[in-house]
Amino acid sequence: MPGSMQGTEFLTMVKDQFPDTVRIILTGQASLESAIRAINEGEIYRFLTKPCNIVDLTVTVRQAIEQRELLKENQRLLDLVKKQATSIEAMENKYPGISKVNKDAGGAIIIDDNDSQE
Repeated sequence: MPGSMQGTEFLTMVKDQFPDTVRIILTGQASLESAIRAINEGEIYRFLTKPCNIVDLTVTVRQAIEQRELLKENQRLLDLVKKQATSIEAMENKYPGISKVNKDAGGAIIIDDNDSQE
């Protein structure tokens, strides 16, 4: 660590500068206080202690990568929903009532056959 910087301080800086980074601590000096501070301040994904089993470390890294991918997909879907909502709102403003759907008591969509028979 640079100077007398603690690992939790470093990871807090990483969180601030690179918020999409999944952060993991592997420490030989674990205490409950340091674990709580790391989780609260650095928003740590996992807190591991030395000696660390290589299988546990490998699984943790794989899960962190999966977590990151899920977060990216979640953001992509959220952006898509926002874009669709904006499009629907614009269509509703241009053609009032276009987004209204008639449903029966069971939730099935009611289609008015009278319009198609003319």
